[in-house]
Amino acid sequence: MPKLWAKSIGERGHRVRIFEARSGGNLMRSVYINGKEDRKSLGHRDKERAITEAHTLLAQLRADTSALERGTLTLGALIERYKRSPMFAAKKERTRKGDAGNLERILKFFGPDLDVSTLNPSDVTRFVQARRSGRFHVRGKPLKVRDATIRADLVALKTALNWAALERDEKGRRLLSDNPLRGVRLPSEKNPRRPVMSEEVFQKLLKVAERVHPQLKLALIVAEGTGRRLSAWAQLRWDDVDFAAIPFGAIRWRAENDKKGYEQVVPITPGVRDALLYARRQQKAIGTSWVFPRTGTLPCPRSATCSISGSGGRTR
Repeated sequence: MPKLWAKSIGERGHRVRIFEARSGGNLMRSVYINGKEDRKSLGHRDKERAITEAHTLLAQLRADTSALERGTLTLGALIERYKRSPMFAAKKERTRKGDAGNLERILKFFGPDLDVSTLNPSDVTRFVQARRSGRFHVRGKPLKVRDATIRADLVALKTALNWAALERDEKGRRLLSDNPLRGVRLPSEKNPRRPVMSEEVFQKLLKVAERVHPQLKLALIVAEGTGRRLSAWAQLRWDDVDFAAIPFGAIRWRAENDKKGYEQVVPITPGVRDALLYARRQQKAIGTSWVFPRTGTLPCPRSATCSISGSGGRTR
């Protein structure tokens, strides 16, 4: 067997190891924090680049340790330690993914070198205003969001701060003397009252849908069968639908059409599959064309689907 490449950078207590886990595979990096190994793929095989990245990570680890020695904690160190904690690991996978996305936005806004003990109500206000106005870009695009979404980001931050106020490092020191945002009020909104269409009304509407609009029956079936918002399913393309997925197919819901910027691939029901197959045959659709077209290049406008927007895509 060929000898695998490996290199260690740093000294005991602050060491980054980069190595080949298998011949021909991407390079890996390994670092120990609080006595626990954190190992991840670098996503490439460039050894010089890997060495540069290891030196950058080593410098950050030293800076974080120096901050702890001074009794401070950077935001970057807080989030990394929290995401490796047993408390975070005990959460459901979906919750971990959501919290990680929330904390990623917090980190992007405030920066990794922020001393978290200096956080104050004014910082919360700045974050809220930037998110409401769309000045803060998500995945490279300006995106205005509602208070419930902003609150989720800040709740994730406050949870991490609460954890740090109880957690101790390897020398028995508290990571944070107290949560600097304790008692700070977060934005909130009342749960909207969403009209819900009864099953009886839904079935009656299905029978006459094609007389109202040629796309309404398909829209009703997709909305009811997936539970997605109008703004999501109206933007579906045929290459988002995977009819080969087991057992009945799946839909890729694109991040750009999701209010939180997440992309998901979700299985569909036999009823949704049959309706989509029929529509594709009728449209003779291929490639990236729209499932709900207005023209060959534009998706169906919201006005064309307003007859069911009141149901929010949900039935009961």
